[in-house]
Amino acid sequence: MDFADYLYMIAELSAVLTGFSALIIATGAGAREGFGQYVLQRLVIRGIFIAGLALLPILLSAFEISEKNIWSISSAIPAIFLFQLAVTSMKRRINKGAFISAWAYYPRYLIGVGTAISLAANIWLGEVSIFLLGITVMLGLTALLLSDFVSLEITRAP
Repeated sequence: MDFADYLYMIAELSAVLTGFSALIIATGAGAREGFGQYVLQRLVIRGIFIAGLALLPILLSAFEISEKNIWSISSAIPAIFLFQLAVTSMKRRINKGAFISAWAYYPRYLIGVGTAISLAANIWLGEVSIFLLGITVMLGLTALLLSDFVSLEITRAP
């Protein structure tokens, strides 16, 4: 599979997750306040962000930038985002009243931190495989968060 095809596929899947999250918000099926509303807003933001990340290397390839620099630049942006998320997510989880148990949350937190570290290392390495793995893991973690929220809402339904 060509890298551009894979990146387009990641962007499409991310757009589907974003659309599904927005549909939940629009229909009012999700929580209107507290942590539920916060999670739905974050899902939409993450989905748009991941779609943009998937399309970034294709955009950069239009300019005459070396392949190593394309993957380094493309890895720097999600690394910064994931480090920021790692630093602030614990505080938000406590302040907003989390719905995900600690047993489910902490392994995902560690996967996110590991992904951030690998993407940060890729700034110097400039490898395509590390970038592709990083955004795939980010999409997977976003999908898990959406599935947790939907399953929680289903169990709350009368």
